[in-house]
Amino acid sequence: MNSSKRKGIRFEHDIVALVKSYGIEAQRAFSSDGRTVGWEAGTDLKFAGFCAQAKRRKDLPEYLSMEGEVNLVVIREDRGRPLALIDLEHLLRILSDRL
Repeated sequence: MNSSKRKGIRFEHDIVALVKSYGIEAQRAFSSDGRTVGWEAGTDLKFAGFCAQAKRRKDLPEYLSMEGEVNLVVIREDRGRPLALIDLEHLLRILSDRL
């Protein structure tokens, strides 16, 4: 297994551990392939009703940065739907208060 794949798998395990540390149940698909557990192929993780795909990159585009009090970035491609990029720990605090 190449180092990039190992890094991605480690990232998925870290996310599951973080989610569980907030008392939220989480599951990771074996081999980062949702089909191994009956999900769609692109789903890496599931928690609190979310089907998540984990992506780890050396650098993110500057326009996705969250500085200061910002904990949510909303983006949209032309003629696309708005997407939310949210600080994971902020999301987990919200979820743990509601579950």
